[in-house]
Amino acid sequence: MVARSARPVGTARFNQHELRFHKTSTDGSGKADAFQTRNPSAFVLGVLFDIDPKEKPALDQSETGYSPTNVVVICDTTEKTTSTLTYLADPKCINTKLSPYSWYLALVVSGAEEHGLDDAYVAGLRSVGAIVDRNASRDAKRRTVLPCEGGGS
Repeated sequence: MVARSARPVGTARFNQHELRFHKTSTDGSGKADAFQTRNPSAFVLGVLFDIDPKEKPALDQSETGYSPTNVVVICDTTEKTTSTLTYLADPKCINTKLSPYSWYLALVVSGAEEHGLDDAYVAGLRSVGAIVDRNASRDAKRRTVLPCEGGGS
């Protein structure tokens, strides 16, 4: 579910976390999760969005296997900390043997590029091993929103 009111308000760094694709999806692939580590140099870069509070219940319901969690991040433009809501994978939904579908990884990379995340970070995203979605119609449908892949901006 995408909150129709979602408006990007900046980018941020979530320290001592790594982006992993180990959250079990209903489609059998691995979806993204900001996984807490003890590594002080680990971080996840992402985009902060403002949404209409009326849309939050539907967003909560659509994020199956994730828990809404208040976290502290560092805003890229100001270097100040701020509290924000994110969705973290429920531990029972983590499977380290999973990989993302190639269309899903392409969506993540495309979003990172669109919002101007650090080039080295985006390169790291591109290096994640992805698998082919054997459901060709789902694959084709998901790719229609990607730039240069059949539809997006």
